[in-house]
Amino acid sequence: MEVGMFDWEAAEEVLYAISKEQVARFLGRGDCGDLYGIGFFCDPIEGVMLVANTRRYLSASLREYVEQIDATDEETLRWDIGNWEFPAGLALSTEEQMEFDAAWERLGRPHEEHDEDRDQVALEELCARVLRRLCDEKVFSDAHSLEGLVVLGPDDPPGDVLVKKRRLDSILNRRS
Repeated sequence: MEVGMFDWEAAEEVLYAISKEQVARFLGRGDCGDLYGIGFFCDPIEGVMLVANTRRYLSASLREYVEQIDATDEETLRWDIGNWEFPAGLALSTEEQMEFDAAWERLGRPHEEHDEDRDQVALEELCARVLRRLCDEKVFSDAHSLEGLVVLGPDDPPGDVLVKKRRLDSILNRRS
């Protein structure tokens, strides 16, 4: 690896390790029985956040959206992680979130060396691989109501939300 180049392999290992730990802590709480989705919000400039949503929060968000804005496609809102209960990550405390952020920050930023659009695609692929590994190791096995996984970026138009989610459906469908 050249000096200064972003190490994508190391990034995957770090993201996998910290995500596995955060998911285990989050699910270990025992109060996320209506959890339906887990995913990553990723941005080569801002970094990566592990996120989750519950049916209860979705219902409240949907009501609020319809009251304040207008009717919306419920399925798109359901998987658009910008509307999720745990948008700042699964961490239960500031200390845990700082731990997640610090582990990721040590890697640097992909965009410092490359084209931002290409890095966005690579970062989303990395996040999908991490979700696949977490599923393969049955890290989500205690999330009995988990319906889907999603990886989204900051510039995704609403139409891309469901397309990206469907790409990851096969990962979740393989878990048993």
